Amino acid sequence: MHNTIQFDGIEQANKAALANMSPRYRRLEALERWVEGRQYEGKPNWWSDGVPLWEREPCIVYPIVQIAIQSNVDLVLGEGRAPDFSSKPGEDEDDDESGLGEEDSEALDRFIAEYHRVSRFRAHCRDAFAAAQGCGTTIAIHGARAGKPFADLIPAKWGTPKFDVSGAVIELEIRYPYFEEYRTQSGAWAVRAKLYRRVIDAQTDTTFLPADADINGKEPAWKEDPERVYKHSFGFCPVIWYAFMRGSVAVNVFDGQAIHALLTNEIHGHDLALSQRHRCALLSEPQVIEIGVDSDHNPTEPGRAAVVSASEHGGRITATNPQKGNYDTGGGSSGPVRKKGPSYVWRYPNENTKVEYLTVPAAALEALDNNARDLRIKLQQALGVVLLDPENIAAVRNLSGKALEALKQKQIDRCDQFRDDLRDNFLLPSVDMQLRIAHKLGPALKVSGVEEVQQLLSKFDDGTDAIEAA
Repeated sequence: MHNTIQFDGIEQANKAALANMSPRYRRLEALERWVEGRQYEGKPNWWSDGVPLWEREPCIVYPIVQIAIQSNVDLVLGEGRAPDFSSKPGEDEDDDESGLGEEDSEALDRFIAEYHRVSRFRAHCRDAFAAAQGCGTTIAIHGARAGKPFADLIPAKWGTPKFDVSGAVIELEIRYPYFEEYRTQSGAWAVRAKLYRRVIDAQTDTTFLPADADINGKEPAWKEDPERVYKHSFGFCPVIWYAFMRGSVAVNVFDGQAIHALLTNEIHGHDLALSQRHRCALLSEPQVIEIGVDSDHNPTEPGRAAVVSASEHGGRITATNPQKGNYDTGGGSSGPVRKKGPSYVWRYPNENTKVEYLTVPAAALEALDNNARDLRIKLQQALGVVLLDPENIAAVRNLSGKALEALKQKQIDRCDQFRDDLRDNFLLPSVDMQLRIAHKLGPALKVSGVEEVQQLLSKFDDGTDAIEAA
């Protein structure tokens, strides 16, 4: 939702945007917010006392989901771990309709490597794997712009697919609300909610003109944008729908499972524990209390509060940045203040006077730290990651390679499962899609070796089934 509340129309725009978000859109966006650290937006400030601590926005939001996702990406697709794609060059295959010879296979492998370099496919795969872990689904769109191949990702919450009986996407609708800022006739800035829509199928990629978002969610009268209707004529929808570790689900479920979908309470508890420890540490400065002292008694000579000059634009006072006032560090009072310091002795006429300190026990911070540490260990176990942060590096630096491998074994085993799922449901289908596009476009595709590869792929019914991940 839009947060520029000073604009006219913001309340109605927010209502219209929410009315045009499907339940699935909201579910996936909520999962994304836990990854991005925005899950507490809208809660009262941590330092306010109007509501209980549990209902406030933690002042420390530890990005454990993002850290876990990137750790998995590094283990599955990091340097030296990303898979190679091969049509098995070197195998004894006959150059007939059923297979490719060694020379043809090598030519096909060179083409795939060049295609991936031009389209930045390796970076695309890393981003796709990260997005899939974060909300359960990745949507990739393949094609060519001015002859150059591309692979784009769009947020899964924006896309609604249609599948054929084999599970391939035959149509993708991309749709989402957004906010448009504009000037009214009086010249004031205002905001309104609009809707974006784009539909990709086997023949065309059509973007519609923006429509006003109805506050009741009523469907607008869509009109095609004549300048943004592209007839690709592939004969297939160039979309890869990757549902991360989906498994067996109901027939109407086409999203995968985000790695943190069942851990939001634990993440919230961990952020609260870290914030409470931080709060306790900041407020642990000893508090002086006096017993048997008149409220107006000053046990030492009066002092003067520091006054800090305030400039027009902040910073140093100069000819172009003049002084505009002062900040009184004494709390706004212009009266005398009590002097503090080793050289100032406090004196009290009443022999029954008591001056004491209120302090936070040393064990209090330790208990809070242990609680936060325990929650973090449980989250690591549930997420299947081993986070070797700087605090733990000192303890493991003397371990052998086998000991370190044993320490990371759980995450390695989990990532082996992720790798198989990614290979079968995203990587190979993506290469298959790229080959189909090369087969269809031929010389129009600006990738070296495409003419030869187009002839090779003509041996297969749909220009595919020639590649596997090594």
